[in-house]
Amino acid sequence: MKKKLTAVCLIGGAVILCSCNDDKSSYPIPSDIENLKATSAPGQIILNWTNPTDENLYYVQAEYTIEATGKSYKKQVSQYTNELIIDNLLQKYGDINITVQPFNKGYTAGVIH
Repeated sequence: MKKKLTAVCLIGGAVILCSCNDDKSSYPIPSDIENLKATSAPGQIILNWTNPTDENLYYVQAEYTIEATGKSYKKQVSQYTNELIIDNLLQKYGDINITVQPFNKGYTAGVIH
């Protein structure tokens, strides 16, 4: 009897696990962030923006490359903030291009800024 009960539990568990669907396409594309501003400070850049009012935003990612070192960096902040501080930047690195992009829960990217 224990073997039959164990087999039924295993089959039931497998059915439950197979029925879970976390399809990336089920999440709408994240809405665009607005009013993006970059403010320079000694050794850092402070990015500010306005989050969208809908709930499609999961996190915001900033990506940049320092040409002098050849290293690429990514920083992420949650949907609950609208500011990101990128620090440890030196003036000797020169101009740095930073792209900012919103993402949804399915990790689908939105508009690049």
